[in-house]
Amino acid sequence: MRKHSAVAVAVASATFAISAAAQAGIVLTEKETVSGAGPQARVTERTVSIQGSKEKISGEDRDMIVDLDKGLVYVLIPSRKVYIELPLQGMIARMASGPAFSVGDFKSTGKSQTVAGYKCDEYTGTGKSMMGEFTMNSCFSKSAPSAADYSSFMKKMMAKLKDASQSVSASFPDGVPLSQTATTSMKNASLPNMPPEMQQRLANHPPIVRTTEITKLEAKDLPDSAFAPPAGFTKQEMPAGHGMGGPAAGGPPPMSGGTSTMGGGASSEAPAGNPALTPPMPSH
Repeated sequence: MRKHSAVAVAVASATFAISAAAQAGIVLTEKETVSGAGPQARVTERTVSIQGSKEKISGEDRDMIVDLDKGLVYVLIPSRKVYIELPLQGMIARMASGPAFSVGDFKSTGKSQTVAGYKCDEYTGTGKSMMGEFTMNSCFSKSAPSAADYSSFMKKMMAKLKDASQSVSASFPDGVPLSQTATTSMKNASLPNMPPEMQQRLANHPPIVRTTEITKLEAKDLPDSAFAPPAGFTKQEMPAGHGMGGPAAGGPPPMSGGTSTMGGGASSEAPAGNPALTPPMPSH
């Protein structure tokens, strides 16, 4: 009897462990360094949490939550305890504009390295965004904790982009991108309504290099409340037609620190001193 009980307990424990692992989310701490956009390199940190079909990006003064199932994006301003609710459909173009989503084809270099204690495989690619043409060097890890959960979210995100007729990379590698470096030349920038003098200024601007690296990664089962506006926050309506600092009207407030995790996000590569080119709130 005791033997059967021990077996039953072992099976139950294993089942629970497998279930917990299947439901585990992933929390990434990343550091981004942008050079070429001002007299000094800009360094920022973000925390990105992903579980199932939800993502939260916590920056310096703005947080953003993406809920793919509900088709909603929440922009949170903790200092004012307010949030803005936006339809995901209205954010699709911004999300697709990120360098990682815009890479035409990721190609393996056959090399690997270790980042944040985990082995990753190197990939390279090129592409074009509103800010110009770029090269992307990335290192993806399939062995990092919850790498499969990250890949699952990214596939759902790319499916949403494709459903909205956005062009996305057909060869986005599996795993977590532990490091990415995007080098952008703005000679062929195509921002809407850009005056000729700004076009010339960007054409003469040196390349902008944005390097993002994961400094900490952990698997964690996250509560639903982590992906919802906190209690005590007040919903604020977005003024009709208000552009809030991004190239496209009607977008959310800019997020200091640029874009989110490696998957992509709106470009943070605008030269300093150009408010019209302030990056919109990021996503992948």
